[in-house]
Amino acid sequence: MDSTDSTALLVFLCLFLIYTAISCLCLFRAIRLHNFTTEWRQTKIFYVTVLFQSLLRAICFLVIITNLKSLSDVFLFLLLSIPDSLFIVSYLLLIWQMLTVFYYAHISQLRMTFFNEISKRPKYSKASKAIAFILTIWIGTQIMLYFLLSCSMLHERDISKEIGIVNFILPSCVMAMMVYFQIKYSGLPTRSKVWKSKLNRINCVALFWSLARFAEGIDDILAEYSEPNISENITNRADHAMDTTAAALMILSLIISEVICMALVLDYGFIGIFLFSEEEGDQSILDIDEKNSIMDEKTHEFSTLSMVAETSIKLSDLTIIDEYFSKKNGLGKLYKATYKGMTVILRKIVFKRLSGYVIEEFQEEINIIQTMICNHLLPIIGVIIDLPTIGIVYPFVERGSLYNALHVEKVKFSYREKLRIACDIAECLEQIHSQGKAHGHLTSDNILLKDDGEALISDLGFLKVKKYAGIISGYTNKSGWSSPEFIKEKRLTPLKAVPSDDVYSFGMMVWEIMSEQEPFPGYSKDQLCQQVVVEGYRPKIPANIPEVLCNLIMSCWNTDPEKRPPISLLARSLERISN
Repeated sequence: MDSTDSTALLVFLCLFLIYTAISCLCLFRAIRLHNFTTEWRQTKIFYVTVLFQSLLRAICFLVIITNLKSLSDVFLFLLLSIPDSLFIVSYLLLIWQMLTVFYYAHISQLRMTFFNEISKRPKYSKASKAIAFILTIWIGTQIMLYFLLSCSMLHERDISKEIGIVNFILPSCVMAMMVYFQIKYSGLPTRSKVWKSKLNRINCVALFWSLARFAEGIDDILAEYSEPNISENITNRADHAMDTTAAALMILSLIISEVICMALVLDYGFIGIFLFSEEEGDQSILDIDEKNSIMDEKTHEFSTLSMVAETSIKLSDLTIIDEYFSKKNGLGKLYKATYKGMTVILRKIVFKRLSGYVIEEFQEEINIIQTMICNHLLPIIGVIIDLPTIGIVYPFVERGSLYNALHVEKVKFSYREKLRIACDIAECLEQIHSQGKAHGHLTSDNILLKDDGEALISDLGFLKVKKYAGIISGYTNKSGWSSPEFIKEKRLTPLKAVPSDDVYSFGMMVWEIMSEQEPFPGYSKDQLCQQVVVEGYRPKIPANIPEVLCNLIMSCWNTDPEKRPPISLLARSLERISN
């Protein structure tokens, strides 16, 4: 074996190791595929094709390294060519993802536009169907061509030229489409910063893949007119020694057109596009039309599903009926009002001055809350952005807050009614936590009661507005229901609420419901800090509360947040107690 062949074998050994490493990384990333939402089924197929192609490449180079003489030239050509065909399948699937992300990034703005005209949902859109059709034609054509090659009815050069032409034409069309979208929808805002980031990331990756495919197409077409071409230099092993220059060109081509492309889509940041996002609560992408609350025109009853907020509501669209008592340094003022013939509750927050970023963050949080579906969560009918006023419009709840019922009206709930209220709260919190969120301000003021006894949690989210209100007007979300970790925060409005904070507050609320007493009434923030944080004081549990509930409450009040039980366990315990 001469030095040229030794260099070539070393090169192919390096390529084998590279593709083996890519395959291992792809297998490692595959463990997260089960976290993809149902809308990303085609993404799972995409990663399967990437894995299969990288494995096939590794096998190809292993065969070349071992130089198995028993393998025919046709079979070795298939090992080299099939991954090329498979990469085009991966490329088309990537473009499919790009179109889907584009749709979801603008789903609240795409009304009466191109995407809305072709379909309500991208997976049934003409664009998606077109890609699925092209995929079917491409796979079927390649199977037929490889069959003809194996029957000696076709030459390797014919398939190489065909792949080169497709690699040239397909990315050209895709890049033209990307330019078209950039021009046509340049002024269309995205739903949130999170979705804008996702869209930018997948656009950059799709553009790189397109440029890589385009360059590969030109290289393939030019290579087929060289004598001998690179493919023949490899497959005709008996006639041609492996030239170092040809091997170097192949390495450069594969690294640019495949290895880097695979590395980009295996990056965790890219995979995160299709996972339950921690910033978004991980919400699955659901059709907005499916999440609109159903409002009966006669009874004005509302569903417990999150409603799609209308940011176009104007303050003048509401008629104020009455003003509710508002606590000092509360989050704005509460009003009973009418909107489009229905009775609603308006939370009106007026700022003397308001930064633009607060408005942007407020709208982004609305978008996030819209993606959540929780039983017993008070829906949002709409929001008002009429500077310097920010307003949130909720459905009117007949009986008002749990706090008012317990401590103002002195309602005597039965033991079963109390358990039902606690179960409703636990169920809602469990769903909130399962979607990566925490309430952070759980009090009986934020629990509303319907006429049928159902409890609804309100005041979820809007942390940036609350933080701004804390700076401007002294608002605080700390209270006698707050966890010790929350209370000892120096800021008036801590923003890093976690599920264990809600669990502590839930325990305090179960105590409140059962004892009919208010936790730490009239205590200042300093007094709360001294009693709850420094001295570790907890309210006394009355003797008439069943032992099983005493244990539940005490577990929620554990000083170590890590030892507090998850809300899912508490919900199951309450179900057993209530049955």
